[in-house]
Amino acid sequence: MRGAHKVGVVALASGLLALAAGAAAAPLPKVEGLEPDKWLIDNAEVVTVTNVKQVMTSDLMKKGGKEGLKELIKSNPQLKEVIDATGLDVTKDIDGVVGSAAGAGKSARALLVVRGNFDTDKLNKALAKKSGRGKSKKGPDGADGMPGEGKDKDKAAEGKGEKVGDYTVYPIEIQERGMYAVVADKNTLILSHSKEEAVSRARNGGKTAAKISKNMDLAVRKFTGKESMVLAMLVTEDMKKQMERAPQVAGLVSSMKTVSASLVVSDSLNLTVQGYTGDAKSARRLQAQLELYKAAGAALLAGQDDLPPAVLDVINEVKIEATKDSAVIKVKVSREQLEKIAKGDDK
Repeated sequence: MRGAHKVGVVALASGLLALAAGAAAAPLPKVEGLEPDKWLIDNAEVVTVTNVKQVMTSDLMKKGGKEGLKELIKSNPQLKEVIDATGLDVTKDIDGVVGSAAGAGKSARALLVVRGNFDTDKLNKALAKKSGRGKSKKGPDGADGMPGEGKDKDKAAEGKGEKVGDYTVYPIEIQERGMYAVVADKNTLILSHSKEEAVSRARNGGKTAAKISKNMDLAVRKFTGKESMVLAMLVTEDMKKQMERAPQVAGLVSSMKTVSASLVVSDSLNLTVQGYTGDAKSARRLQAQLELYKAAGAALLAGQDDLPPAVLDVINEVKIEATKDSAVIKVKVSREQLEKIAKGDDK
């Protein structure tokens, strides 16, 4: 009987652990057709998720926002490069985007998963056209040479890509870095720093949650899962060393362990940014620094005659608070304010 009792206790404990593990899924924004936490690299230092479909169907976008988004894409070279490379229409082809990255230089790892409803022939042709034609001298691993050059040149020549099993891998350039793209199916596009990673994700992706560090887990716990867009980033020692070159910014990041940002798009824009310090004293100090930056920025912009007054209204409405472990910035921008800013006046 005692043996049976022990077995029962073990089974109950195992069941509770399984339930706890299931409940511990990172509260990231929903993306139709996939679970974002299962499409991250292990031990990511940066995580970003965008529910594009929700943004596109929001009241703000329905009332003229789509045209503004198209203009924004045109004015942003990096974003435009991604769109041009894939041939996708962000206003109708994409449901969501999940991105994660870690490391730098030769040790850099990155994964971008685009979910939507794709014309695979069109998408493959767009990637083939872009394939192997980049001008960057840096490959995905930080080494000299784009993928498609050197030993892979013949395989990727004329934009044909390279056949790996059931998939075609396209070496492309995005933001002057080499990436590998794979059309996994009519709903999933994979882009990775690694050809092997891209193919592996196309075959087996989305089955298990990625391993995340304690601090990254704390960062994503700041989200609710209902946001339109989120970003979580570890403030690493390497990052702090780089920031030391800019004293104005170094003071802000010195006490932070993570930074998380969320955007909710409805009939307005609601932005929340949190700097996690881990204790109340550091959070209050960070809050004070941010208040100073806000005041200095408002004073500087107030002297700009060509600046729409609505911009200053938005800045003045920014709220900065301190919690037991974080400094929090909150700002809401209404559709009316956005329209005034776009027009360049306050009428």
